[in-house]
Amino acid sequence: MAAPRDIPLRAARDRLIDLLGIGDSYPLSDLEVPGDLLKVPFGGTAKIAIEDAQLGVRYQLCDPDEVALGTAYEDEGKGAELLIESPAVAEDVAYRIRATKIGLPGKVPQAERFLTQGAPVKVGIDSKLPLRIVNAPPLDPAHSDPQPGDPYLVAYGASAEVEVGDSQEGVDYSLILDQREVSGLARAGNLGPIVLPTGPLAEDTVVQVRATKRFLAAGREDETVVLESKLYLKVRANPALTVSIEGAPIVDYGGDATIKVAATQKTAHYVAYACPVADADYVRDAAAAPDLAPVAGKPGLQVRKPARPDGAVPAGYVRLGDAAAGGSDVKLAANALTEDAIVIVQAIKQHRVEPGEQTIASAVWLEQAAVVLVRPDPARALRLRAQGSSLQVHDGQPGVFYYVTPEAGSGIEKLPAYFHKRDPRDAAQNKGIGQLGVEIDFAVAADPGVRPPLLDLAQVNAERALSLRAVKAQTGVDVNMARGALLVPVPVVRAGAGKIIVAASNAQDLHQLNLDGSPLGTPLPGSGTDLVLDTPEIAADTVFEVVATRAASQGMPVERVARVTLLARPDAALAVAAQLDTVARDAATGIVVRASQRGVDYQLMAGSTAVGTALPGDGGDLVLPTGPIVSDTTFSVAATRAGNRELTSVLQQQATVKLAAAAGDAS
Repeated sequence: MAAPRDIPLRAARDRLIDLLGIGDSYPLSDLEVPGDLLKVPFGGTAKIAIEDAQLGVRYQLCDPDEVALGTAYEDEGKGAELLIESPAVAEDVAYRIRATKIGLPGKVPQAERFLTQGAPVKVGIDSKLPLRIVNAPPLDPAHSDPQPGDPYLVAYGASAEVEVGDSQEGVDYSLILDQREVSGLARAGNLGPIVLPTGPLAEDTVVQVRATKRFLAAGREDETVVLESKLYLKVRANPALTVSIEGAPIVDYGGDATIKVAATQKTAHYVAYACPVADADYVRDAAAAPDLAPVAGKPGLQVRKPARPDGAVPAGYVRLGDAAAGGSDVKLAANALTEDAIVIVQAIKQHRVEPGEQTIASAVWLEQAAVVLVRPDPARALRLRAQGSSLQVHDGQPGVFYYVTPEAGSGIEKLPAYFHKRDPRDAAQNKGIGQLGVEIDFAVAADPGVRPPLLDLAQVNAERALSLRAVKAQTGVDVNMARGALLVPVPVVRAGAGKIIVAASNAQDLHQLNLDGSPLGTPLPGSGTDLVLDTPEIAADTVFEVVATRAASQGMPVERVARVTLLARPDAALAVAAQLDTVARDAATGIVVRASQRGVDYQLMAGSTAVGTALPGDGGDLVLPTGPIVSDTTFSVAATRAGNRELTSVLQQQATVKLAAAAGDAS
């Protein structure tokens, strides 16, 4: 390259040669083009300087392939510095400069030449590149047209993907998460979109992108800029927290439990929901699984967790109090529990929608659940009913076995009475013993009704104290009932005519006469002697109950039930007719009782005199022989219950038999 002041002298020489016609010179090709450090912003233009541009020479800006960029990018030299403005530059480019001699009149100019020096232009970093989240839904599900700058929602611990559109070649891109530079995850631009992973996220994060252009030349510092766009990632609460029962996992009936959630997030609130455990949800001897919650203190027993879609509360679950702020171990109260319960916990986060103060909540169910076992109710008012040769239990707690022991601590228990627990969510589960799924010897009553025998009362001929123990069928959790019971012999009763008699009634007892489960009148105290209980008129044989009870201060009341059948008087409205209304003297006929009753003896009567022997009814027409008729006679029929001779009725209808007139008698 020539010395700086040599160019003007040589240019003047060539110009003189051309003017004198001595020769024809070429354009000088070693002009100075100072562009080593020429740099423009993305999309900007560069001013290409040509030192000592020759007079009479046209300079054209060309692309790296030496193709002219057009007349807008050329100019003539003036013997001084010439500036040519480039088109908008989007990437690094090395322009070439073509020099063409403007011919003199009558002369053909020499061939064009390219200047030895090119004009390299370096492009700066484009800070306006578009950014977007490509693998997450918008925080607001109701947003029909989410924009890149809207907040997006990801699960706790998930990685989001940030797309940089129209990336520049030669530029490296890396993430800035909440002003924290993320190293090791940079990606090089490729003139198209590139994706940058955030890595696992734990809290709401503002995402920015740093663009860095590195220069290999010595002394050139790297160029770096943070892109203008910001993205907003919102992160759900951590669902993998430990949920447990603080203290004993078994509480008294009506007692309180404390649910502990360990190491909570200070950006979240926590609220508990509980549901009684249905029989179908107990699982035995199964391997641990995500949908099963272990029962503390009961190896091999687990409880099935409910399906828990985000935000939705499962059917049957009730909220337990207000939400508690996180930040350390959170304790949630489950108060006044009366049934075994499974407790699930929801974590709620309020996410700010930038740039304002509006918030949108996200909710997630914690993966773990806690099971609280509740002892049976020791104060439940059972109704014990001694009837026949057995003792029965009524009004027990659903899902509970009741064991009755003749003497406290004797260790001898009969088969228990079980009270079926109905499933309000699935009627198909309401099937008694099949619902339990436990293997145990027991007597089952699927629904309220007759209870199974617990104690054989055949040998109970004196007062006996009873103790009771309640056991949860599914868990085996038990409790001794707060009150025992005093069992005394069932009273002896017998039926009379229109009355029931309690033999040697006890003065400590109250005696209630019942019919079809309903009381008749008020209970009467015993007298130490026979007690008469009047009965209403009955048209058919009727079973009455005499229920004897003693004061509850002696323990749980025990109903001692004696059943007695009171026989009704025979039906006096049956039809009565003579087989023959007229007979010859000393002839016989029969009196017919229509639809005679079984268990009733029918006696034919002539006035107050019995005729023949009584015959038993058989349900059909019954013929009572009259014997020889010697005069006109009117017959009646007396009906007497075979089991109680006091119950006698005279049928309302009568039958008259007349003698036929003798032959030759005047009419």
